[in-house]
Amino acid sequence: MRLSELAAIETTSAQRLARAGSIWEDLTGTAQSLGALADVAGERIRLLASAPAPSHGTDPEELERRAEAAGREEAELADAVEAARTALSDATRVRTDAETAERVADQELSAAQRRVSERRETIARAGGCVASARSRHEASLAALEQARSALRAAEAREDSARAALVEAGGGVEPVEAASGGLDDAGARRQELTEAGVTADVAARAASAHDEATRHLAETREAVAAATDARREAASDRATWTARRDTLAMSLRGQDGTAALLQAGIDGLLGPLAGHLSVERGWENAVAALLGVLAEAGLATDAEAALAGLDHARSQDIGAVRLVLADDPSLSAAADTDDEGAPAPGHGALAARRLVSPAQPGSLEQVLDGLLKSSWVVEDLETARALRAELPDAVVATRNGDVLAPGWVAGGRPRGILGPRARCRPRGGRR
Repeated sequence: MRLSELAAIETTSAQRLARAGSIWEDLTGTAQSLGALADVAGERIRLLASAPAPSHGTDPEELERRAEAAGREEAELADAVEAARTALSDATRVRTDAETAERVADQELSAAQRRVSERRETIARAGGCVASARSRHEASLAALEQARSALRAAEAREDSARAALVEAGGGVEPVEAASGGLDDAGARRQELTEAGVTADVAARAASAHDEATRHLAETREAVAAATDARREAASDRATWTARRDTLAMSLRGQDGTAALLQAGIDGLLGPLAGHLSVERGWENAVAALLGVLAEAGLATDAEAALAGLDHARSQDIGAVRLVLADDPSLSAAADTDDEGAPAPGHGALAARRLVSPAQPGSLEQVLDGLLKSSWVVEDLETARALRAELPDAVVATRNGDVLAPGWVAGGRPRGILGPRARCRPRGGRR
């Protein structure tokens, strides 16, 4: 709502400024006209005052009437000039106020846009925090369920141990019944045997319980460590997602070539890389030689390219790059092809030999101009040797490093032509 109000204030201020400027120009023209008229009147009065009296004589009353009329006219002109100056001062003040209001509106609009961007970043971070909290909650529920399962398993093992203990204790009853006639020594031995069996079963049950308890503790520790790791990962992911969204908003609109090619404008044929055929293995070198034009679009002619530029400017989609498939300024008879030139040695290949149009008969002259005096070699050492032999040449390596007169480029291969350009086997142009 505040942003729309500021936009309305800016529009009103611009209209007021335009009206004030128009009034100021009209009043300036009126003041100049009246000033010129006053100068003419003053000159006439001076001439009339300095004019010699006619030889036949002039009526003094007529002279007085003329002088009075000239005085009245001068007074009127002076009043008009003063009124024009006053109007000009008012218009200047109105214009100054309008410009001040426009600057204030621009500042408020910029502040509002900054607040909107900060709000979006805050929302993205809050979404990350919510996702992290949700993941922690789910991890806690999973850990609770695992703990319950472990508890149930421990209880089951405890019940099994107790059942085994009961069975061990009950298994001596037949023996006790069968030996009813034994003497007291046999009875004591039977009691000792039962006590030993009971103690052994109790020891095994306690050992199983301790083992289950240890496994449960280890499981809980593992679950806690995994939960902490997952929570930290979710937090990091939310942070980097917010940073990615912020950077994406700040970088939005810088390169609008892809968006322009998808707008469906007549005469735009798609990405340039899709209309080229590059010998396999030299894609990085050719992309480095083409530079920013490796990501350019292809237009049929200058009219289509200009229409694309007008569309990009009207839609504010960012900077665009277009290559003309048909440019009359390129002469077919001009010596722009390096194929006929002898190879300079060092295993160098003319870059123009490695690139050809996907459809023969088109883009020939354009490629001749783009890759003129361009060579490709295997590595930087060979490129340096070739540059020493041909100081005016532009040399690219297989990895995409470029050595040219006055500048070098390289580092990571661009890899632009690899997925888009059509590769052809080594040797010969299609």
